Amino acid sequence: MSHFRRTYRIILIILWFFIMYFYALYVRYLSIKGKGEYASIKRLSVAARVWSSGLSKILNLKIKVHGDPSNVKGLIVSNHLSYLDILTTGSVFPLRFTPKSEISNWPFLGWFIRCSKPIWIDRNSRQSAKKVLIEFIETLKNKINLIIFPEGTSTDGKDGLLPFKSTTFEAAAKGNLTVYPILIHYEEDDDEHVISWYGDITLFDHAWKVLGMKQINAEVHILDPLSPSSNRKIFAQNTHNLMDKTYRELYR
Repeated sequence: MSHFRRTYRIILIILWFFIMYFYALYVRYLSIKGKGEYASIKRLSVAARVWSSGLSKILNLKIKVHGDPSNVKGLIVSNHLSYLDILTTGSVFPLRFTPKSEISNWPFLGWFIRCSKPIWIDRNSRQSAKKVLIEFIETLKNKINLIIFPEGTSTDGKDGLLPFKSTTFEAAAKGNLTVYPILIHYEEDDDEHVISWYGDITLFDHAWKVLGMKQINAEVHILDPLSPSSNRKIFAQNTHNLMDKTYRELYR
């Protein structure tokens, strides 16, 4: 049964990617011609939500949201458990993604994200960091949601949240922008973490397991928004403390 499920889902995913790829091209180049770059990006953030919701239905990803997503308008800060976080958060909020630059070479996912005009994060380039900061601030000022995963890598969540990298909080600190913390959690097998993608497991092996699952259950908790601090390191630490404490209370 799981073999049939995988085959069926792979066919649907390929079809959905093609449909959404051309839809994104339409939004990007034709439907809002002459209205400016950020008008295009805002429409693409809505298209990304449609794309994420469609893939979530194909994978039978059931998302329970605690809180009101319509109140979230700005910089979203999330814990990071899996590449599925993109679908989970993208199904709940219209988003402009901020992926690591290496994801651009991934099949399917990388192709689509490139089309959605994300802000690519290259942690090895100081020059890139300056451009990213400007793009962050301009995106948020144009009332487009951004999402960051400041742990820098995915984990199994067993030991709470990893320390946050403070660089991505600089946009909020310099732009005096509110941050919206959220927490993601997946229902996992007690003996084997299937949804969390971390450690040495390859992307193909993990995706193969996910494609064979009958249903994936996820929860998104929307926490109270946080006012910015002028010191990005203190702001990052305070945000981490709140999110880590809440995550441990909920799931440990």
